[in-house]
Amino acid sequence: MTLVDQQPPTKSSSPNEEDRHPTLSDFLVKTVDKESDRLGQLNDFFNSPQIKSELHWFTHRDTLERAAVRNDRKLYYYRPFDEILGGLMVWCESRVLEDHQAQIRLVAVHPAYREYGIGRYLVKSAIKFAKVWEKSTMIADVAADASAVGFWKACGFHQVDQYQTKGGREMYQMQRRIN
Repeated sequence: MTLVDQQPPTKSSSPNEEDRHPTLSDFLVKTVDKESDRLGQLNDFFNSPQIKSELHWFTHRDTLERAAVRNDRKLYYYRPFDEILGGLMVWCESRVLEDHQAQIRLVAVHPAYREYGIGRYLVKSAIKFAKVWEKSTMIADVAADASAVGFWKACGFHQVDQYQTKGGREMYQMQRRIN
């Protein structure tokens, strides 16, 4: 059963994990680390058919694992109940980034939960992390024909470059100042 099919939790005389009422902490963006059991769930989320078809590259589990163990990278997820509804990977150091840049490498929200601000909430978490690393610019790449271009604009990003992938896909590099 997915979250879409679930009914809200009900109060029970013998409270357990399934019967408890949600608390504020259930609705916070959380971080995956090397000890977390959420790494596999986040990998499954990014590689699910509904998400994978919208991303412009395949998500490899080892990429997520490296992000989980490096202190200059973060994996964020939003899981208010039993299913991850959104995820994001941000890098603050990489040989492909300039010293002042951080990059959101992946961001996705379950299609049934878009337009609720989950993606923006994830991006805000990434920006806070980049500020800790004293970065002044956040970049992200997006397919030129994707509806996500509007998402990035709504998050304060603007197009700074345009290029083609080796496979011929037209891409935009989006950027936002974060200082």
